[in-house]
Amino acid sequence: MKMGAPKIGVGIVDVRDVAEAHFKAGFTPRSVMQGVDAVSMLTLVSAGMGCTIVAEGTRHLAPPNVTFSTLDDLDLIQEWELVWRKNRCSEVLKKLIQMI
Repeated sequence: MKMGAPKIGVGIVDVRDVAEAHFKAGFTPRSVMQGVDAVSMLTLVSAGMGCTIVAEGTRHLAPPNVTFSTLDDLDLIQEWELVWRKNRCSEVLKKLIQMI
């Protein structure tokens, strides 16, 4: 299992893990609003509603006034599963499975 958020796609992080990481760092966040996906969270950040933690792969979704900073020492572990329909395993999917 790899550490941290993946560098591909739109990642989902368990908020309990994020809260624990904040507390370990001595930071107590004050939640004002919550987004349900990366785009809504980045939009809230763009509107000045705070900050968020998203996967690196979401950079291309961010409005131009949003700045990213890499969190090299963030020790969140994510478990991912690749799911597909049994009767729909294309050649592209087979190559993706081989890559990961």
